[in-house]
Amino acid sequence: MRMTLPPLIGLDLDNTLIDYETLFCTEAVRMGLVPAGVTAGKAAVRAHIQAHGQGDIDWQHLQTRVYGEVIDEAPLFAGAAAFVQAAQAAGIPLVIISHKSRHTHISPDGPDLRDAARRWLAAQPDLCGLIEREQVYFTDTRADKIALIRALGCTVFVDDLATVLDDPAFPPEVLAVHFAPGPAPPSQRAEVRCAHWDQVTDTVFGALPLARLREVCGNPLSWSAPVGGGRNNRLLPFSGPAGEVLAKVYPHRPERQTDSFEAERAALEFCQTVPALAGATPRLLGNGERCCLLERVEGVPALTDRRSGDVAAMLAFVQTLWQVSHSQPQAQRLGAAAEACRDAASVLAQVQQRLDRLRPVAHPALQAFLHDQMDPAVQDVCVRLQPRLTTEQPLPRARRTLSPADFGLHNALRRPDGRLVFLDFEYFGWDDPVKLVAETALHPGHALSIAERSAWLHGCLAFYRQRDEDFPARLADLGPLFALRWALIALNEFLPRDVTRRQFAGALGHTPEALETRRLQQLETAQSLISAWEPAG
Repeated sequence: MRMTLPPLIGLDLDNTLIDYETLFCTEAVRMGLVPAGVTAGKAAVRAHIQAHGQGDIDWQHLQTRVYGEVIDEAPLFAGAAAFVQAAQAAGIPLVIISHKSRHTHISPDGPDLRDAARRWLAAQPDLCGLIEREQVYFTDTRADKIALIRALGCTVFVDDLATVLDDPAFPPEVLAVHFAPGPAPPSQRAEVRCAHWDQVTDTVFGALPLARLREVCGNPLSWSAPVGGGRNNRLLPFSGPAGEVLAKVYPHRPERQTDSFEAERAALEFCQTVPALAGATPRLLGNGERCCLLERVEGVPALTDRRSGDVAAMLAFVQTLWQVSHSQPQAQRLGAAAEACRDAASVLAQVQQRLDRLRPVAHPALQAFLHDQMDPAVQDVCVRLQPRLTTEQPLPRARRTLSPADFGLHNALRRPDGRLVFLDFEYFGWDDPVKLVAETALHPGHALSIAERSAWLHGCLAFYRQRDEDFPARLADLGPLFALRWALIALNEFLPRDVTRRQFAGALGHTPEALETRRLQQLETAQSLISAWEPAG
């Protein structure tokens, strides 16, 4: 957020915090100004009234009613309370500055509109105690409103009227946010146009690189249609005259030894230096604090348009990665992949750590699965791996590869010309190719068919065995262990920390019912994965 200290957030009131969109129609029907049964927004109601009866006089009477006597029926905009709470949590004070006369011109002796607005604010349970009376200011003119924004020292101002934000007198040092939930002329001055309050929250508190977004997309900058996000991060879409961009925001994950933001940023920067990889990955257009700006790739999810050449494209990508891993000097500066496989013992340790995190979870079905199926399977794998566990040395870099880690058709888009673009490099880095090959074969996200899985495993065996004679034996030995690891990954929804991350990404509902449904689904997935490994032969 671009602000100087001390920060102060200013908010408009009417049509910014107070949502009148349906109340205008409801009251117009009561007053007989529009036919009963009509449902329309404020703009449509105004157009109808001004074309019938007494036109603008009727409209002014309706405004008097809505802003005065029946204002209590208007709701707070969805998401606005969360914004106010976020400001309070950040210790940033708020003020409301509203251009609102005390009475309407047509009803000078009518209700006091300022008192009505204060009454509405006091009645909002979600704002209780968050906005005090002395934080609310009313002005008679737009010029007075802008002067007060400057005088109070606002560092952010949110308003639904582009005419306020674009006024030449509006202080240029203020971060201007145009809140426009419906069709409206765009503000040329605002940093960004938001259609929902959650977008305002992300704009103000999300540390988005707004200046770079405006450079890439052009002005005016707007939030655009949402896209499906990952399970661990959020994808925030922006558009402007020059194009579209996805701002990918990564949560802090202090429990991990690798940083997903740094891993993906470094991965995409590296891939852009290799022509064979640049066309198969999204372009990195910039970054901010825990945020990457990515080109918005035109295409459809590969899972919805599977084709016979997809496995060949996957093989070509990972084979190119191996080749550049050992031929490009800059590859040596890249770090290890998340939860990299150094040897069999390191993978077994990861399995045990995941088991240990799940054991305290009070969920009977989960604990029955761990006791009856997972524990015996782990013991069996340990017995079969014993020779390797006692003699194996950590895999040298010469036999490792740069790996996208979470790889497959579930993380790919198909361009209009049929080419695949691979996404999500949050776990990218140096790793044993055995882990890449096994986990891609096992990944429940793309559920390879028997033929696809066979083609993938045989293609990888043919390639990697020429570069590492121990690869086939290592794949055969470690494959069942990676199946157990994936079964445990599927159970992350039982862990509070992972639930919070899924909810941050919008991939999981917030109700107990939604969580339990998801947990039972993941338990079924884990049961299917526990014995899913089948060697390539």
